Amino acid sequence: MPAETIKCVIWDLDETLWDGSLAENDEIVGRPNVIDMIYRLNEKGIVNSICSKNSYAAAKRMLQHFGVWDYFVFAVIDFVPKGQSVKNIINNLQLRPDHVLFVDDSSGNRNEVTYYCDRIMVIDPNDK
Repeated sequence: MPAETIKCVIWDLDETLWDGSLAENDEIVGRPNVIDMIYRLNEKGIVNSICSKNSYAAAKRMLQHFGVWDYFVFAVIDFVPKGQSVKNIINNLQLRPDHVLFVDDSSGNRNEVTYYCDRIMVIDPNDK
């Protein structure tokens, strides 16, 4: 699917937007290339959202620290399965799955999301 059809990117947080895991009290280091990408997507009118298994309050604090909290809509930050959550985000945005990109380092999460949202594009942020 051509990148021009993407209208929304849904991001995981741990090991995707930043290095480290909030739940494991790791030292969190933002990935500058990802944070820059969020700014660039926003400038192009592409919506950013979040689907992450984390504490909402801790994740919000970290996203505010990196200066990107206000760039996300319909964020789902909770310890719930991602498949249905991503489907709900897509429905709330009134988009079709084939206009959404899901970015997550976990192949299990990517597989679950594609089960609930066929035609969604998924990528591993660590793939070159």
